[in-house]
Amino acid sequence: MADFMKGTVSIVIPVYNAERFLDACLKSVEEQTYPHYEAIIVNDGSTDGSREIAESFCRRDPRFKLFDKENGGLSSARNLGIDNSRGEWLFFLDSDDELYPESIKRLMEIQSTAGTDIAIARWAFATEKPLRGANGKTEVLTYEKAVETALYQHIILNSVEGGVYRRNLFCDLRFVEGLYYEDLQIFYRLFEKAGQIAYSPEYICFYRDHGSSFTNTFSKKRLDAITVTDEIVEYMAENHPSLLPAALDRQFSAHYNMLTLLWIHPDAPSVLSEDVYRRYEQKCLNLIKRRRLKELADPKVRLKNKLGAALAFLPDSLLKKAVRLLSGNK
Repeated sequence: MADFMKGTVSIVIPVYNAERFLDACLKSVEEQTYPHYEAIIVNDGSTDGSREIAESFCRRDPRFKLFDKENGGLSSARNLGIDNSRGEWLFFLDSDDELYPESIKRLMEIQSTAGTDIAIARWAFATEKPLRGANGKTEVLTYEKAVETALYQHIILNSVEGGVYRRNLFCDLRFVEGLYYEDLQIFYRLFEKAGQIAYSPEYICFYRDHGSSFTNTFSKKRLDAITVTDEIVEYMAENHPSLLPAALDRQFSAHYNMLTLLWIHPDAPSVLSEDVYRRYEQKCLNLIKRRRLKELADPKVRLKNKLGAALAFLPDSLLKKAVRLLSGNK
């Protein structure tokens, strides 16, 4: 650890054509009440004015550092940020999101009190930045409890945004480049290395919901959710059998979400070839029908998944109509 700055948080910010939101994002970093941080801005081949905005912050505050690379995606940019960071701790922030002034301070207080290598809080998902919620009681979760809670989706713990991570957790781990749902792919490996996770229900990060965000668009990359959850099932079956039911539920959820996207998103048929569309439609249907009884029988499965499992007893044509109706599509 001698080569790194003890107590310093490296805030890694990948940027790609984010000029619409970047100034607000970087201002929220600049306003942090925790003084021991560096902002690692990774310009991932932007073609708009993002680089100029980032440069303006670097000129006025030496804690802001800019690195340029060819466009390679979020994971690639985060990895470059990790490689060029100097802090003992890592925090990941997307360029269209914002922090509250005491976000990093609170996370470091939570980590210090709990004595864990990971401290996570909530992020607000909205179109406008809400007021930060009141401080909540911090829990220290075991690996098993944290992963089970995340996979059953009772608390969102699988996003790397909203948490501080001791950098040695990344000594032999990096985000998989070219893969979407990279947070879901790596979180349980980080948790495994940490052993325990501190969690607070207070808001730390504002995740901006806008029409061009990944969650509001359809692309072939959305299919990675299937790949990642299939991988989680294999990992838990081999290494943590007690967590297999939770992994199977997360896999069920991913397949149901994908089936819903295929059926309701207007761009899905044109983005995918007919062969790929039909193949994934059938794959999702097969898994959902195979798992529906176990989903209903598992007391830890959330109500949304139980409803989906119950609807899966309908004939395919009626299930499709029900899914479209519940999604606000006719």
